[in-house]
Amino acid sequence: LFSLGRMVASNTGDIHVLASVFDAETKLFSTKIEDKELVMISWLYDEENDPHIYKLTFEDKKVSELSFRIDSDGNIVGGGFYTDRERGTGYKGVLFFALDPYKQQVIKEGFKPFGPEELSEFLSSKQISKNKEIEQFDLRNLVVREDGSLVMVAEKYYVVVHETRDAQGRVSRTYTYYYLDLLIVDVDPNLQIKWMKALPKRQVTNNDNGYYSSVALLVGPENIFILFNDNPENAGIVDKGEKMKNFNGKKSVVAMITVDDSGHAKKETVLQNKTAGIILVPKVCEQVNENTLFIYGQLKNLYRIGTITF
Repeated sequence: LFSLGRMVASNTGDIHVLASVFDAETKLFSTKIEDKELVMISWLYDEENDPHIYKLTFEDKKVSELSFRIDSDGNIVGGGFYTDRERGTGYKGVLFFALDPYKQQVIKEGFKPFGPEELSEFLSSKQISKNKEIEQFDLRNLVVREDGSLVMVAEKYYVVVHETRDAQGRVSRTYTYYYLDLLIVDVDPNLQIKWMKALPKRQVTNNDNGYYSSVALLVGPENIFILFNDNPENAGIVDKGEKMKNFNGKKSVVAMITVDDSGHAKKETVLQNKTAGIILVPKVCEQVNENTLFIYGQLKNLYRIGTITF
């Protein structure tokens, strides 16, 4: 039995799928990492044979999240995070791999634990001494640069359900969506962590599936540009530890954080949502080339689309 994950079609017509394989039906919905095996399945356009299947072991590290892209040479390049926990809810370090689907061989595969300096971006010294891990983050994007380096962006995300019952026994539920800080990891072509950056953000909403939350990304050759809806009182804040005001709907602004090649960040306001008459929808925005971002904004029945060139 297997469960399909990310699927990517290359420009040459090849199809690559990341999948989890289970050795028994009873383990299909298990959250234990050891109950599944990660494999990459590749169907090559110019071959009529059965697909090629590659096992991803990472020296038996427990993979908590993994994604991949196709580089300019047609290789499968991926990265993610691993954990020491049984059920894989934390980040202990980063994983990397590269496959050549034509030669049917693994080019690179490795892992790198977070050091105390990197962990200190999210954990206290006491938590680090107790071997705690970075928690409640989801891998949002992975970008492969032309030089073979990787950029991974994760976002702190979770949902809280509040349930109330009235005198007649009727139940109502409120779903609160938390889209919080960002974790950015820049990995060089030699599979070493170049830098890791924590960026503060606070977007908490109710019963909307976080429609206007999260971020839009453009990863260029040198800089990373991050756009998201923010409270105007958070202007200029790029360091963790400062108190953040919550995203405030139609009164919000579109903030942009620019992170340079050394991990230094600066923040500026690029749009007043109220003036534009719409609110940016970051989850719909998409990078179309190395310097252009497709953007989409909506408020009720009004919407606008466009591009930003950096």
